[in-house]
Amino acid sequence: MKKTSQILSEVNSFWHSENNPSDYIRSFSHFQDYGKWKNKELWDKLGLDNLERLETLKMLSGKSEVVNMIEWGVGGGSNAVKFSKEIDFYGVDISRDSISECKRQLKLVHNRNFDSQLIHIQIENPELVPELIPKVDFFLCTSVFQHFPSPEYGANVAEIAYDILKDDGIALIQIKYGEHQNYFNYNENFARFTLYPIPLFWALMTQIGFKVLAITLETKTFYAYYYLKK
Repeated sequence: MKKTSQILSEVNSFWHSENNPSDYIRSFSHFQDYGKWKNKELWDKLGLDNLERLETLKMLSGKSEVVNMIEWGVGGGSNAVKFSKEIDFYGVDISRDSISECKRQLKLVHNRNFDSQLIHIQIENPELVPELIPKVDFFLCTSVFQHFPSPEYGANVAEIAYDILKDDGIALIQIKYGEHQNYFNYNENFARFTLYPIPLFWALMTQIGFKVLAITLETKTFYAYYYLKK
């Protein structure tokens, strides 16, 4: 079994590695004009679908207004450009390339810089994020948990999400569901490196303090969306 520090190093290296073709990494990070995201309609749909999920979450939670939010793992900015039109947007990512691309996309939409609101974080220190942003109404994390170095790391991020949220805050977290495997090689298994059985993740959210309002499944991709309230 690899040490945690070694796995963290491999994850960090993968998303920054010059050994990986930039097109390959950027496609998985949802960069517009890379891979299937050359289809702008498909790229736009990523953010629009999550906006719809937010509306569902607001209805389920009874929360009428979302003033500010954080996205954990901004990637190429597909969510940021949609949500930021109506919500004060903050975002974090372990990839400097993703932070730069998200800033570029947001500047195209808003004609201003988001330098202080898009933050590069070290994978070893996610717990520093609450010190860098204000309390928020909404926490969003999609297409990220399956890339985390371990289920325990994901649990830590969920605890941080709970701390970041205001007292009446809400969260949308997407996981890839299934029985977790202890993979040896991150590069070969990054797309499903961390999995959770659906009941286990429900129990984990409850243990942290969240109320699980609903779950929706995408069976073709094994994605589960958890609609949560603090």
